[in-house]
Amino acid sequence: MSKAIGNTFEETFEFQKLLILGGPVTCVSFLLGASEYLVAKGPWIEIYRDDDVVKRHLIFKNGGSIHGVRNLDDSTILIFGGQQVAFVDKDSFEVQLVSLDNPIEYLTICDWIWDVNVLQQGAHYFLALGLANNVCEVWFLDRTFPGTFTARRLCRRLCELRCITYCMSFDGWTSISNNKDLKLASGTVFNEILIWMPIESIEMHPNEEMMTKRCPIEHKLLGHKGVILALNFNEEGDQLVSASDDRSVRLWRLVFDQQQGQTWTQTWVGWGHTARVWNVCFSCEGLVSTGEDGTSRLWDNLNGEQLGQIRNYASQSIWSIDVCNNFALLGTNDGSVKIWNLRCKTTHALGTEYPCLSTILIPDDRPKITPEASLRDTDRTKTIVDRKKKKKKTNIKAQVIFGIECYQRATDDYALAVGTRHGSLFIFSLYDFKLQETTNWHDGIEDNMVRTTNASCLAISRYQIAAIGTTKGELVIRRLNCAENPTFDIINARNFKSIQKVSWCKDDLVASFHIKGIIVLWQVSKIPTNSVVRTVLNTTTSVIPICIYPLSSGKGFVVGDSCGNVSLFSTESDSSDEIYATSVCKKVHAKQHINQIKTFKDGRVISVGNDGCIAECFITNGNILVRGTSIPISGISGVSQMWYGNLSLETLPVIVAGYYGNVFTVIDYASNFELVKFETGGRQRKISHLMSVSPEGNLQFSRQSIAVCLNRKDGRNEVTLYSNLYCKHSKLLHNRAKGVSLHGEPIYDACMFTTAEDVDHVAVVSGSEDCTAKLSFLVNDTVKTSFSLPPQESCIRAVAASRKSCSPISLIAIGGGKLSIDFYLIKDANVPGNSFRGNLIQIYNIGKGGTHDMTNIDHRINAIKALPNPFVDEANASHFVAIGDSNGNVGFFIVQEDRKHERFIIPKYHVTTQDRPVLSLDILLWKNSFLIVVGSTSGDISIWCVAVNQGATLTYNAHKAPIHEFKTHQMGTNTICTSILNNSTSSMNLLLCSAGDDQAISVIELLLSRGSNKEISVTVLSNSVTPEADVSAVKGVHFIGKSKFISVGYGQKMLLWNWSRSKGSQLLSAIGIDVCDVNCLAFCRVRNRALAAAGGEGLEIIEVHENN
Repeated sequence: MSKAIGNTFEETFEFQKLLILGGPVTCVSFLLGASEYLVAKGPWIEIYRDDDVVKRHLIFKNGGSIHGVRNLDDSTILIFGGQQVAFVDKDSFEVQLVSLDNPIEYLTICDWIWDVNVLQQGAHYFLALGLANNVCEVWFLDRTFPGTFTARRLCRRLCELRCITYCMSFDGWTSISNNKDLKLASGTVFNEILIWMPIESIEMHPNEEMMTKRCPIEHKLLGHKGVILALNFNEEGDQLVSASDDRSVRLWRLVFDQQQGQTWTQTWVGWGHTARVWNVCFSCEGLVSTGEDGTSRLWDNLNGEQLGQIRNYASQSIWSIDVCNNFALLGTNDGSVKIWNLRCKTTHALGTEYPCLSTILIPDDRPKITPEASLRDTDRTKTIVDRKKKKKKTNIKAQVIFGIECYQRATDDYALAVGTRHGSLFIFSLYDFKLQETTNWHDGIEDNMVRTTNASCLAISRYQIAAIGTTKGELVIRRLNCAENPTFDIINARNFKSIQKVSWCKDDLVASFHIKGIIVLWQVSKIPTNSVVRTVLNTTTSVIPICIYPLSSGKGFVVGDSCGNVSLFSTESDSSDEIYATSVCKKVHAKQHINQIKTFKDGRVISVGNDGCIAECFITNGNILVRGTSIPISGISGVSQMWYGNLSLETLPVIVAGYYGNVFTVIDYASNFELVKFETGGRQRKISHLMSVSPEGNLQFSRQSIAVCLNRKDGRNEVTLYSNLYCKHSKLLHNRAKGVSLHGEPIYDACMFTTAEDVDHVAVVSGSEDCTAKLSFLVNDTVKTSFSLPPQESCIRAVAASRKSCSPISLIAIGGGKLSIDFYLIKDANVPGNSFRGNLIQIYNIGKGGTHDMTNIDHRINAIKALPNPFVDEANASHFVAIGDSNGNVGFFIVQEDRKHERFIIPKYHVTTQDRPVLSLDILLWKNSFLIVVGSTSGDISIWCVAVNQGATLTYNAHKAPIHEFKTHQMGTNTICTSILNNSTSSMNLLLCSAGDDQAISVIELLLSRGSNKEISVTVLSNSVTPEADVSAVKGVHFIGKSKFISVGYGQKMLLWNWSRSKGSQLLSAIGIDVCDVNCLAFCRVRNRALAAAGGEGLEIIEVHENN
């Protein structure tokens, strides 16, 4: 590799690590307390206080990953990872110096550190380090003066069985004079657990003979069928828990045998994880394990029974864990942190301070059968038996429940209403589950007006007014809690057919949903005696309307129906006549029921449906509905409800709930973290879910109840309730997720761009092997929000963005498996100088780019680049998007910004088909042509020209042959970038930089000129190749100046290069990259800053300072 040029870089360029977005959380710790915890990602430590990041510190400036945190004393924390140990001040989090011969920031050990045990003796400290080669080292540490330690190694102990270990755990060591109580458990690659005593005695000034010794194995524990991945002792040291890649959790106990003395025996084996178990530890509620299957499980310490399970749908693995009291802190591989309250289980009894599962038996209000009626039934049954010559069971007339609803009666007062077809309305308290009121909703109503057996649906307003719909089209409005003077109203809407659902739009406005696409809005007073029709909404279809929500202006409604359509109704005329939809977005939820819909002041319409998606539409200034994005929710096949915190601030829901099979699940939308899971026994059960979220959208202050109605064999009904409303400490009850959840698998491509001029908002688009793409926004080096874009069928290989200067609209193109290409328009209305607000960003899914090729899952888009089209005016703004795929095809699209165009995505123009798959490409603009530079798996580079004819109608003509071809690499050309040195009317001087799997970087200087026949000629002025530019494949290069460029690759470094014609490419400086499996490089300029992002298992953002 080339050498850095002295101190030249010190004077001109400097790298600065800013943050890691996503990526595995390698360590979590409650070391600072239950409300203030530490989260480690790579070499960074983030301090969370009350669920918000308050500090971020770079601990290992030379790179590495943090794997453990220990208390050294009241003022200092010990942080270790890899081969490094750092001592950090608890208040400032400044790394303190360690003096061996010279003061240094880290104590560097000769091997990988698995565990550290600290013993404080007055002003001195002793450190026992468990190392990967089954070795224990003891170090002496002395604080010479504040901020500085003196360290020296006292001894090195080797286990008699030298082998590679994947985990270690210390126990004991209460005094330097009593070293025999220090034991060390090692988990080996041979599926064994070795327990040995590493220290018999310690000499403060040992000789060479005493420095290194071998120690015998005291106990060998056998049983696992795979590598041991985690070990932990309990506080007493008489129990050991282990986890392995054989997917099991095992508990071992220390017992005394008269013949053998002390022995370790296996107590139980816990099976349940469906992949490797990464970690396990003890807690006051039992054993907590985390695994590669994305779950964390709670086990009974006595018998190994699984007591609970929590799932993180967004990530593939939950890596790290720590516990404090009844809380487990979980670190995932998508960059987020989960907090699991281990006591939030459905097995607790009523009256405790934790949520419980309770069953309410509905009073039997069925009419008693008279002897005459019973005899008639017996005679009829006997006749049937005689006729069929077989015994028939007597029919039981079941109690029919037509509606249940959890509702809020007043502040901190919640109730459950259950309506039956025998005329009863039972009201239960959701605090003690006792029956508080029984009302006959049919009282005073004649049967010829409304029959109780026709009741079909129920809704209750916050003023405790019940609306009951019937199958014949009647609507009964009755006030509750008015037993002495009951008031009710009967509305005859039979001409609108059967009522399928009723819903309160406002406190005085109830909607009845009828078949044939009709919704009737009724004006209801607080004392319901004379309700009147306010509006009739007609969708003009045969579908059934399901949900409705008023516009924020109060001059219209949006409606979702049973075929997935969203309809917009305007009531500006204030007419009570029948109103028809002004605009309809069809199949927003793919012909599935839309279960809930909401509108916002900025014109956004959010809906959820049985297709398992959250869909977004927008209302334009002309009252036209425009479709946005549709995002599926992992872990839910049918979304039924969503909740927001502050509707004026939130962009997407805080919580969503719905079914997966017969399981009703409540999920934190931002992180896909499972909050509550509830077995209903069937999706057709009557269910009601009450959720109260704080105005800030903070889950830890939410209250919830889930009620499910079940039929009994004796004909009666019971309601199963899960509730936390009565809990004494509701502030600390809920499972919650913190941090930005990015991707659960490696990132293949990323791009960065600014969304508007003079704004420090950086948008980052990332595409991953997990088939998802994310749009994240960085403001002041902090991730403010992250949007999920609709996933594709296979992994996403390429992303690109394009924005015209001074425009608030950006184009995003995403390509992946089966040659799928998705296009999105991003509209950012944030104003310079104002704080960033995620709800001002609108994302439009404008469609797909078709390739017209027969594809399978192995065919994929490998490269995408986009540029604003300079040949059109602002009214017809469009973008030029070039693509390359695994079939060797190169093509391009013209994508319009204005969706009013008849063809806003012009189908793909075919440029060429090469013999080898396309790996990379770049686009140049010269005169009236687009130049596409293409790299393939053979190591070749070719340049193709697309000429633009600016006649009455723009036409794009691709040349049939490349204007030039190069052989630059021995293996695949992974990445290409270009830089224009000089550009004139007759010629263009440019640099073409490429890198590949052969570890080489090539820079070619070209001169392009156009002759009298308008043909483009290419002259190679120089060609420099830097072999072994990195220690492994180079995956990304990007120019940051005319002749300076950066590169990244599997070598885990970002390299800064300078090119000159005389010297070629020279290395200026390098910085280590802390995310693994680096696959891509993104770069953008934000005002006077240069930002680069290396993508792999997360995104590492690095600033390149230009000092001159």
